[in-house]
Amino acid sequence: MKKQMVKRIGVGMSLLIVVGLLAGCVKAEATGDEAVKPIEIGITQIVEHPSLDEIRQGIIDQLEVEGYRDGQEIHIDFQNAQGAIENTQMIAQEFQSQKKDVIVAITTPSAQAMKNVIEGIPVVFSAVTDPEGAGLIGPGMTGVSNLTPIESQFDLFKTLLPEVKTIGMIYNTAEANSVFLMERAKKKAEELGYKMEVAVITSTNEVGLALDQLLPKVDMLYSVQDNMVASAFPVVVQKANEAGVPIIGTVQAFVDQGAVAMDNASDYEVGLQTGKMLARILAGANVDEIPFETTQNTAFTVNKEALAFFGITLPEELEGRLEE
Repeated sequence: MKKQMVKRIGVGMSLLIVVGLLAGCVKAEATGDEAVKPIEIGITQIVEHPSLDEIRQGIIDQLEVEGYRDGQEIHIDFQNAQGAIENTQMIAQEFQSQKKDVIVAITTPSAQAMKNVIEGIPVVFSAVTDPEGAGLIGPGMTGVSNLTPIESQFDLFKTLLPEVKTIGMIYNTAEANSVFLMERAKKKAEELGYKMEVAVITSTNEVGLALDQLLPKVDMLYSVQDNMVASAFPVVVQKANEAGVPIIGTVQAFVDQGAVAMDNASDYEVGLQTGKMLARILAGANVDEIPFETTQNTAFTVNKEALAFFGITLPEELEGRLEE
């Protein structure tokens, strides 16, 4: 009897030891998990279209080059505002409540929402045309401006389309970046003796009608980075082709979809540049000590099918700059 009790006590002690060891292992694993918890990054953009998606992909790819892989060292929470300003505010509030470690805001509207809401979290903007005019210069914020080099754009007009006298633009008045670019282009056009005709839209549903009214008045269409126009760019190309009006774009996505040419930094390059800046912050740099940058490495690209459609021959000076 005593032997049986001793045996039972021994078994019980063994079980307690095993359970204790297992609990210790679980606790150790939990502690380990906490030690390697990924950095939480919130990324948002006003709407999804090829141009902005290229920027986001460039950011993610550059972070991986820098050693920050989604799902491992970092966790990326992407939120699309679906083109609605009210959604940008909701996303900002959500990122704030979730206490993200850093936030990336692609486009001016998304960046402005972060500026208005976020406190105590570094914010990196991307594809913001006029950071100062948009009120995005201040504590806790930096980023990359995709300001279009207006002089090189008009040089391209003169060289590629020398017969052009009237330039058309379509833009959304609710986008500060679009208004800024329109005013800048209009001023440069007047300086160089061009006539400028503009059409205003407030929704993508208005693009077709606005172009029907604008295109008969112009010799070419100058399409800047306007998110509403970009979302409806297939319609822009269709209408312009039907009217026999070539498009000069400012982003590669426009050229891919039917604009004849562009001379600007690619959206992917903008993303890479933003990713490098973000990696510095992840490595411990103070966001307040990093000034905003403008895009680098501009490139001249064309859509060969569009050139052929309009019967445009590349001058030799442009052929030498062409990037495939």
